[in-house]
Amino acid sequence: MTRLEHLPGELLASVAEWVQEICGLASLAKTNRRLNAVATPLLYREEVRRNNQNALLYCAGEGLLGSLELLRVAGQDLAARKITHSEPEATIREPFNTDRRSGASGRHRLPRGVEKTREGAIHRAVLKGQAEVVRWLITNGVPVNQASNNLCKCDTAAGPDPNTPLHLALCHRQMEAAHILLANGASMRYIGAFPDTTAWQAAVGGHQPAAAMEFAFSVASKHSEVIDGHMGSFTDEKNHSENAIRDSCIKPIVELDDPSQSYSATAASRFWGVAQADTIAGIDNPLQQDGLADTDGAGQAGSAMGIDVPDPKLQCKGHPIAEDDILNAVTDLLDPIAAIEAYADSDKKEYDLGQKRLLKSIATRASHKKKKIAEHDVVILRQRGNKDPKFHLSPPLRPDAPIKLAYGAKVNASEIIGKSFTDLVHDSDGRDVRLTEASLAQYIANSPRIATPIYPQDANLIVSFLDLSLPVPGEDPDFDADPPVEIFEAGTGMGALTLCLAKAIHGANPPVPPQLRDALCAAPYERNTLPRKLANSDEAPGYNTSPHALDFAGQPELAALHEKHIAGRRAILHTLDINPTSSRMAHSLVRHFRRAMYLLDVDFHVRTIRSYLSSRLLQNGGQPFLSHVILDLPASQEHADVAVEALRPGGKLVVFFPSITQILNFVVWAKDEAQPLILDRVVELQTSTSGGDGMFRDGTGGRNWEVKVVNIRKAVQEGETGAAAQAHVCRPKVGTLVVGGGFVAVFGRIQRQGGPVAEPAEETMATEFASESVSETEVCSGEDASARPS
Repeated sequence: MTRLEHLPGELLASVAEWVQEICGLASLAKTNRRLNAVATPLLYREEVRRNNQNALLYCAGEGLLGSLELLRVAGQDLAARKITHSEPEATIREPFNTDRRSGASGRHRLPRGVEKTREGAIHRAVLKGQAEVVRWLITNGVPVNQASNNLCKCDTAAGPDPNTPLHLALCHRQMEAAHILLANGASMRYIGAFPDTTAWQAAVGGHQPAAAMEFAFSVASKHSEVIDGHMGSFTDEKNHSENAIRDSCIKPIVELDDPSQSYSATAASRFWGVAQADTIAGIDNPLQQDGLADTDGAGQAGSAMGIDVPDPKLQCKGHPIAEDDILNAVTDLLDPIAAIEAYADSDKKEYDLGQKRLLKSIATRASHKKKKIAEHDVVILRQRGNKDPKFHLSPPLRPDAPIKLAYGAKVNASEIIGKSFTDLVHDSDGRDVRLTEASLAQYIANSPRIATPIYPQDANLIVSFLDLSLPVPGEDPDFDADPPVEIFEAGTGMGALTLCLAKAIHGANPPVPPQLRDALCAAPYERNTLPRKLANSDEAPGYNTSPHALDFAGQPELAALHEKHIAGRRAILHTLDINPTSSRMAHSLVRHFRRAMYLLDVDFHVRTIRSYLSSRLLQNGGQPFLSHVILDLPASQEHADVAVEALRPGGKLVVFFPSITQILNFVVWAKDEAQPLILDRVVELQTSTSGGDGMFRDGTGGRNWEVKVVNIRKAVQEGETGAAAQAHVCRPKVGTLVVGGGFVAVFGRIQRQGGPVAEPAEETMATEFASESVSETEVCSGEDASARPS
């Protein structure tokens, strides 16, 4: 019996999709590497579908970048936050109140209900100190200032304030994470007050942390000797310095004769300007509370600055405190809150990398931005049906134009314009209508026509035979200096092959200005430029060179832009048809695809092959000018001689016929007329089906299959559930349309024999066939001779 891991990949995928429980998928993924590769994507997709964010938060907290990437690929919203409910504490504290005694005024009971805790992946990564995860999340578009709730003890009397990742990093001393956040543009505006915050910390956490930082270091450096004298009574030097600063006992002591007075006064004024009212009240008279009295002179100076000054003559016993100790104590106390700006600027390399990641993130978000549907766009409307969806290809969108759908419903084009692809609208009956962008194959297969098209699967094959690899403008100076590449197609028909050829050469031409492209979509046709009947006479004079010219009357700027672009083209497709009606419909087909994206790459002609190519050869002095020729018309050999004459050596001649005998007739003509052609290949185009149940016709080829899981009606009626009530369907779709078929012959153009640059190795069709005939005759004669008795 075949083991599970030896089954084909499609069956393994079907089995894995059948597993409903996430624990079953996890067990399947642990079996072996092959099953792991099949089940892991489904496992992560199932986790994303559950939308509980458990895996996201766990991976962020544990630093599992590989698992986070798998979640992202599975569609996980990395900015999603998990909301949980918890019973809050019965009491809260007012800001900056450090008194935790039960009877303190800063503590009171406040009945509160169940609170919400909001936590995202970036918050979990910050709290766990996963700096690389923080960097990865920011790079993948998670907002650097995303708010959270109830993750920090910094609550206010009005309730918990949303805390940013930077707030959490600073409050929990995750310095590397804070550094990354600051380097990526985290705003300091969102940093609120912290509990147990001294006056220094609150001031530095305000709107001007640099000024408060300057004042703090000014105090510590300029007056450390005075503080040393007053704080000597403490026996433990370290505890004394930290407690003194933490209790706001370090105050600027300004002596009138001190030359540093002006500097300290300026810094002090800045400090009092940035400190909040609660901060100022919290540091009034701190030294008097310890029994320290001010002297008259120092008190006057301190009053002038609004600062209490201790008595410099007061003698204290104890170990002296060095200036470095004071500086270290202040730094330890204020870090990380006080050093926000300094910390952000301390590592220019990280800051520069952060800015690059920020720009890359912005560019990524811009590139992933949904494409808006504009006026003149053609979209696919996927209407919700009773059993299967109904597909409709819209006409070019015009404001307030109604679009008919199935079931007698309609939808207004104004409701579609401005939406994004994949968005939903509703028809007049309330059914969902999904908006999707039409591919080239879907656009061709579902557009109205009066001629049978060459379907995309065959058109792409024909284009591949030409091997079109054209450089963009400016990439190859030699190509830019040469005459433009000109491709000739006879038998425009619906315009399907025309559109595929235009797409292949589009990159070689300069970009179309946006205003000109808008005008190409909206401008009307000029009057009296299209023949009224078939142009089947080679001698008919006065053929219009622009049968589908657009009217830019009254807009000379657009007309000038149009002429400039036409003159600067490096690749041109000439398509010709004698039927004016089919040519106009083909022009409309190219014009309405992606808002005239490829229209200016094509020149349409309504005339005979001989009348057009003969006039061009005459203008060119009889020299060939075409790079490739495609003939899609009955009895192509009757018109091919002038096309071969206009084809450059090395170019390809492609003929398309429905039957192989027509190909044979063309080959015989080339031999009899001694045309300078070499037969490269004859290919049969395969047929395929398109437009089965629940799908939109596209004609891209291949055999469509129906693969799905269905419920067994009888088993469901009997109460069965799970696998017992389900079955798998794997069968080819019948389809509603057979596309493709026919035969294509590809010839190579060579120099005529006797020409100035003919190569000896090259042979015409006549020479080639003659040599083959001679060799076959010789072989037959030899066989006959050996068979005859001597």
